[in-house]
Parts: sequence; C-alpha cells; structure tokens
Amino acid sequence: MKKEIRTALIGTGSMGKKYAKMLADGEVVGMKLSAMVCKSESSFEWGKTFADAKIYRSVEELYSNGNDFDAVIIATPHKTHPELALGAFEIGKHVMCDKPAGIYAKDAVRMYKAAEEKKLVYGLMFHQRLRSDYIKVKEMIKKGEFGAIHRIMMVCTRYFRTNAYHKSSPWRSSIEGEGGGALINQGQHILDMWQWLFGLPKEIQALIMTGKYNDFDVEDEASIFMRYENNTTGSFIISTAEGMSEDRLVISGSKKSAVLSDGILKVIEFS
Repeated sequence: MKKEIRTALIGTGSMGKKYAKMLADGEVVGMKLSAMVCKSESSFEWGKTFADAKIYRSVEELYSNGNDFDAVIIATPHKTHPELALGAFEIGKHVMCDKPAGIYAKDAVRMYKAAEEKKLVYGLMFHQRLRSDYIKVKEMIKKGEFGAIHRIMMVCTRYFRTNAYHKSSPWRSSIEGEGGGALINQGQHILDMWQWLFGLPKEIQALIMTGKYNDFDVEDEASIFMRYENNTTGSFIISTAEGMSEDRLVISGSKKSAVLSDGILKVIEFS
C-alpha cells in the first residue's frame, strides 16, 4: 500500500484555499492536507474548518515541526517563493510551487539545483499542460506531422483583468510586490506552453508596454518576436486589458498547418 504524502500548505489566499479544498476533498490521489500556515486571525478561523490539518502561525514554526509533513505547497506572492522553497529543501521536503518560481532567473536556477542536490521532487503549477487540445498539438509535433515548422504565432487576450483585480491585493500589479505584470503572472502559463511545444529560441526581441491601459508600473501588454536555430520564426502576443477574448495558436509547417482557436483545432494537410 502506497504511503499518503502529508502535505503542508503555505499561503491562504484565493489559490491556497482552492488547493486546501482539493486536498481535503480527496481530489488529489495520494496526497493529504496535514498542516497549514495561517498568520492572520481570519485565515486561522478558516483553517480550523479542516479538522485533520495542524495549524501553524508562521513558516518558521512549520519548518521546525518537519515530522508533521512530507511536502509543501507554496501559494504565496511571487517574491517569497525562492526563500520558502529553499527552506523546505533544506529540511528534506518536496515542493509544489505556484508559478512563477521567482521573479529572477538566478533564483529559479538555485531552486532547481537545490532540489536536484537533495534528490527531492520539485514542481511548478502549470496546469494548462493537461489541456487535451495542447496535448494533441504536442503529439503532432512529436510525430513530425507538420514537417519543417516555418512559423508559429500565439495570441492570448483571454486573461482580461479588471481594475478591481489589480487593486485586490497590495502586492498585485507592481514591481515591488509582483515583480512584473502580464508576463510574470498570466503570461507564465502561455509562455510555458510555448516552450513545452516548441523549445527555446535562439534570438528574442520584445516590445513591452507599461501604462498603456492602466496606471500601474508593470506591463499589461507584450509582443515578443523569436527566431530559432532552423530559422523558424515566432510571434507571441499577450494582453490583460482587451475586452475581446482571443486564445489562438497558429503553426505553419511544410506538411501540415494548424489553427487552434478557443479549443477547436483545424488542421490543413498539403498534398
């Protein structure tokens, strides 16, 4: 019989609460909610509704009681992710971290290397890899069905965010709190999907717009242009401020081309 992974939750915001309910309801096979960090009185009262989970008032207190859990889920503001993950690795705990790993590449590398050195499981929450339409495109690429891929285009405006969203928490939509805007928050999912499907480019140029739609100091729109070793070209556009929702991927190949738009995949095969 396999042992259940006793999981501790760090972060009781909207996503943290969703993860806690999923674990408590048994939606994640093999994982059990065994502990959580509840700093505020409101989160403490909420935490008491989970009878099987021990409540700690600080991360330091949680980490000093390592016998109570096997892994942690980190669902806190972006800048705190590296310190929390590295602390968990130090005491031999596995980590599932909400995206992004951090706001600096050097921190992401440190986290990866620390997990590797300790031989611990470390993952980031990129749930869109489970989308059946993207999985189908991934299989087609792997089988070489497109032939030589000449051009790729991805446009994503489905993450429209209201002014109320941007002001919902002091750390949101700021350099100081979030470390960036659309690219480091919503765009993380789409950029992850891009590199999962097509790999990393050789050259990259970007036009990143701040203050175009909103009065904060981070980007709400970005246009990125790429070139690969084999001269495949790519364009990636994201906006969190457009009212019209668009979710479109175009792949132009020598054998086939495809348009994936709002979950519908259209494939054109060349004779």
